[in-house]
Amino acid sequence: MSLDREKKKLMIRILQISDSHIFSDKNNLENFKAVISEVIKDIKKIKPELLVFTGDLSHDQSELSYQYVAEQLAKLACPVAIIPGNHDDPELMTKVLNNQQREFIFDNWHIILLNSYYAGHESGLLNNAELTFLDHGLQKHPEKQTLIFLHHHVVPTGSAWLDPMGIENHNEMLTILNKYQNVKIVASGHGHQEVSAEYNKIKFFITPATSVQFKKNSKELTIDTLKPGFRWFNLYANSKYETGVIRI
Repeated sequence: MSLDREKKKLMIRILQISDSHIFSDKNNLENFKAVISEVIKDIKKIKPELLVFTGDLSHDQSELSYQYVAEQLAKLACPVAIIPGNHDDPELMTKVLNNQQREFIFDNWHIILLNSYYAGHESGLLNNAELTFLDHGLQKHPEKQTLIFLHHHVVPTGSAWLDPMGIENHNEMLTILNKYQNVKIVASGHGHQEVSAEYNKIKFFITPATSVQFKKNSKELTIDTLKPGFRWFNLYANSKYETGVIRI
């Protein structure tokens, strides 16, 4: 047995992809296919328990764009969970992809997916129902370590133009998180770049897009030359974890 597969017996593997921004004319589709090819290689090496797609699957909210995404996701030999981003049509996305589960338990880890879609806005919002969903979810499993996924970033990215487009009521979310000692990680997309930050012992990560990348720490929108990619998490029974990014 290979070292990777031996190690897999002791951990949970979670993958994250984000921000494919597919159009009905197939714009951005080739980049998405290239990332999916890398994901397939990773899955063959260490099969994950779950892949989470953190929003902005489509850019033009077309049914064709979601069908293109569905065709690529069907290639993956693992469960897939999806949440909408600000460019998505949540109703149409659910109709085409039919994926609505938002809580998962894997050994000592609890995975929660939050919907930060805020109709008509680039920024995100956790409405009262979503905040209650988060609070009750954390109450249910205080003995398990928690990894939370959502589309919009919660803490500042360092880019002046992008920071106002995060979670508008981030303070309300942080107030809930601060009530619990078992929240380890909050992972988002939306930023089209790799970012990590820490707040009150919680680690916040932004994952690169499968489409174009944004230059970090910029005053205005600037496209970076970095390649698209995805993020992986290894979650261990002793509450430790590892994470990293793989690019095409």
